[in-house]
Amino acid sequence: MEACRSFVVVPPHGAKFDNLSLQMRIEEELMVEFAGFKFVVTTFGPGRYEDFSLIPIIGRANDPAGASLAAIPDFQVFSAIAFFLARYIDEERPRLN
Repeated sequence: MEACRSFVVVPPHGAKFDNLSLQMRIEEELMVEFAGFKFVVTTFGPGRYEDFSLIPIIGRANDPAGASLAAIPDFQVFSAIAFFLARYIDEERPRLN
């Protein structure tokens, strides 16, 4: 089973992260820092929190081709991405929801 290489990133609530230019910059910088991974940064969704939310995309619902699900990335991948995202909220210790 291949590991997940795609993520949805939901930034924290607040006017700073409502800025589409900042969202695009974060997305571009993530893809440079983590080459081979794909990121979509969006504020659309059920909720935003005080910290970034990182959602792995492991497959598609009702995929007619029946593609197999990707494996959840290991903790080191999540941790590296969390530390990278922390630079945007000026926290010493990043957390993911």
